[in-house]
Amino acid sequence: MWHPRLHHIAKPKAFGANWAYIFPLAALASAAIEQADARGSRGARVLAWAAVSLQCVVGCLVVVKMILHQRRVMQGLEVWVDPLGA
Repeated sequence: MWHPRLHHIAKPKAFGANWAYIFPLAALASAAIEQADARGSRGARVLAWAAVSLQCVVGCLVVVKMILHQRRVMQGLEVWVDPLGA
């Protein structure tokens, strides 16, 4: 049975797959900042701050997840198979 929390904890099928969450959020934050500069309204600035904050939080979570994975690899508890070499 699929559970939303378990899905994000499980090991992804490809090494570095979690980094795919970073790029769309960075593009959204960048566009929100440009919109806030162009419009100058309070709502646009709030949206820009929210987008940048969300991107920072998700970025930190991905980095922490990669650090924890690297620690497990260095301990010999996990191994990633190269998808191109398999």
